[in-house]
Amino acid sequence: MIGSHLDNLFKYARYHNGVLEGELVKLRGLELSDVEILHEYFNDPEVRRYLDGWIPYSLQEEEEFIKNTWKQRKEGSNYVFGIVDKETGKLIGTIDIHAVSQKSRNGELGIAIGFKGYWGQGYGTDAVNTLLEWAFDQMNFHSIELWYNEFNERGKRCYEKCGFREVAKFKELHWSDGRYWDYIGMQILKKEWLKSPDQVEAKKL
Repeated sequence: MIGSHLDNLFKYARYHNGVLEGELVKLRGLELSDVEILHEYFNDPEVRRYLDGWIPYSLQEEEEFIKNTWKQRKEGSNYVFGIVDKETGKLIGTIDIHAVSQKSRNGELGIAIGFKGYWGQGYGTDAVNTLLEWAFDQMNFHSIELWYNEFNERGKRCYEKCGFREVAKFKELHWSDGRYWDYIGMQILKKEWLKSPDQVEAKKL
């Protein structure tokens, strides 16, 4: 029984060799050696559709992006992690908390799973849960927000599984596929996250 409670307590955001570990993924800082794989999936039109990015990126731009993540991390304005498949060691995407307010302890979450074979398999949900554990438990964030386009039903399901709730909607803000779509905001507070089933179970230890 004690072992079971320990498993729940450390289910997400376990630290090993400088990375955060979930059930399916590891989150780590980006390296310059990641530039080609980032260039590959950020230039996939279907991936970019969900990222509001319509201009192809060069290898140099991707390298600058990686270097900027190091600077922003030191500044405390943006925390970007690579999402790695624990089983294969493959970099499959990125996740971040950006627009960080050090005073109010809030920020916005962004995530991209760059390889479509990983879509709908639980990797995104595990990455979000792992990052939330780190943000609330280790970094003492008060609130995490996010925005998604109306057509991103898969993303909506992921965020709801992780405890986010809808708090705002901008009507017809995003143009895609020949029409305008709503832009929807979601939020989770630390006190709400602490009431999640995993965290309640962990407290019983």
